[in-house]
Amino acid sequence: MTKTYRHETIINLPREAVFAVLTDIANWPKWDLDLVATAHDGAVLRAGSRFNITPKGTKPVAMTVEAIESPALFIDRAELPLGCIRGVHRLEAVPGGTRLIHEVSTSGALAWLWDRIITRCIGAGLAEQAARLAAYGIGISSASKSGPP
Repeated sequence: MTKTYRHETIINLPREAVFAVLTDIANWPKWDLDLVATAHDGAVLRAGSRFNITPKGTKPVAMTVEAIESPALFIDRAELPLGCIRGVHRLEAVPGGTRLIHEVSTSGALAWLWDRIITRCIGAGLAEQAARLAAYGIGISSASKSGPP
């Protein structure tokens, strides 16, 4: 059994800028309010790269980059007992910006359990998460255009 949640939105930034925010793991807690911390060695992300996220109220979760294709695709994965959670983020260039299509899915023998505990909540928050990602990306883009204070 696989359960998937999907959300799609347009962000008024070029997809290179959206991809930069999406793959800047150190700054995820600035726009993903479900996270209190992240840890990554700072090396260039590639398939197989590992990092940790710490959601509110839980211990760190080990993550793996399953696929990365700049500036179009980022897939991450968390392995769980008898299951996994996979996040797929696709970026398509559209007039005036980027279409962000993101999904979170749970699979494996205990997918039904992980969906009830984790994935359902993540899925319910995809629209808000996308809006915060967009606002953060637009904010840092505007700050870099205005130069140093």
